[in-house]
Amino acid sequence: TGTWERQDMSYESLLQLADIKMPASKAVVDSLPTVRFEVGTAGFSADDVCPVCQVEFEGGEKLTRLLCGHCFHGECISEWLLNYSKVCPCCKEEVRRAGT
Repeated sequence: TGTWERQDMSYESLLQLADIKMPASKAVVDSLPTVRFEVGTAGFSADDVCPVCQVEFEGGEKLTRLLCGHCFHGECISEWLLNYSKVCPCCKEEVRRAGT
């Protein structure tokens, strides 16, 4: 029939699907916009942290903003996108090239 049916897979097989890495391309990562972290601007607050490393953002720090609106330390989200997954770690929206 050509259709994939999950009931044919064991629980262990389904868990292994989580280990499949589908990273984003470098072109996509390089196209992402950056913003400066300033408390009180763009919805930022003093206790905002990078969702990847859980370290607080510092005033004036340059952040990478995904098109879904979530912000990260540039190094943190680049590592995530280039080596693990092409989706936002917060909302699971697929990351695509800015401007598309």
